[in-house]
Amino acid sequence: MQSPIDITTYDAITNNSPTQLLLNYSTTVDDILDTGHAVQVALTGTATLMNREFELLQLHFHSPSEHTIDGEYFDFEAHFVHQAQNGRLAVVGVLFKVGEENVELGEILSRFSNDELSNSDFELNLLNLFPDDQSYYHYTGSLTTPPLTENVEWYVLENSLELSQQQLDEFKLYYDHNSRDIQGLYGRVILYTED
Repeated sequence: MQSPIDITTYDAITNNSPTQLLLNYSTTVDDILDTGHAVQVALTGTATLMNREFELLQLHFHSPSEHTIDGEYFDFEAHFVHQAQNGRLAVVGVLFKVGEENVELGEILSRFSNDELSNSDFELNLLNLFPDDQSYYHYTGSLTTPPLTENVEWYVLENSLELSQQQLDEFKLYYDHNSRDIQGLYGRVILYTED
């Protein structure tokens, strides 16, 4: 089964044994690179997702959003990609709408636009790229870029953040449309967990 999907809130099933996202990310960005599909940020850290430990591998961005909620696209989407010791992948997706400037996102975009892509260690509070309320939708899908690996756990946050129009335009200088089309749900269950 593939990703992204349209998350229909009416059909989402409330998780009877909810678990919060426990994120423990480093504040140091190791590298930023252009993968040909997205701006990718190399990071370290851990996350506890559904009571299992995952290691943070990287962060990358898409515009417009890949996931939709009740058919609504967002202006931007961040993907925090994790891997468990058994190789299982998990992605936490954060949606953005145009509004106020996002300082943390600005730090990343400014380095990308200035071609400071290698050996660009700098400090960043990654938790500022998450909303305070971390309620989320969970389903099983795939990576959204080649090789489109399946059996990936998705955690798409219900609440969005903001980025400025200037920041969005800056990103679009490099990737005007790097989002995959919505894929069919095909009977998959979407779980909703309230923070």
